[in-house]
Amino acid sequence: MTRKQMLYVNAYWTNQGYGGPEEGGWWYTYGEPTGEPSTTFFNLSNAGDYCRRMNADADRQNRARGARGDIGSVICEGALSYRVERHPPAPFPVLRPHYE
Repeated sequence: MTRKQMLYVNAYWTNQGYGGPEEGGWWYTYGEPTGEPSTTFFNLSNAGDYCRRMNADADRQNRARGARGDIGSVICEGALSYRVERHPPAPFPVLRPHYE
């Protein structure tokens, strides 16, 4: 019998980090766990449906916060975002990206 992989829908505060001045400057998205408990699934379709619903609600919350909830703004304080992952919430990226 095959054991199914547990899937986690994790909540993050996302924002943009400055990567460097190369080619006129570049940015990357990073995320920090919100501390909200993960919701777990054993079915990718169910996890994806739940994640889409949570992100739709998060988008409404982010818009209500104006520029403070918009990662394209310099005054962003973090935008709420949900991701389906195979692990409990963890900051990302693991390593800061570099320009190539």
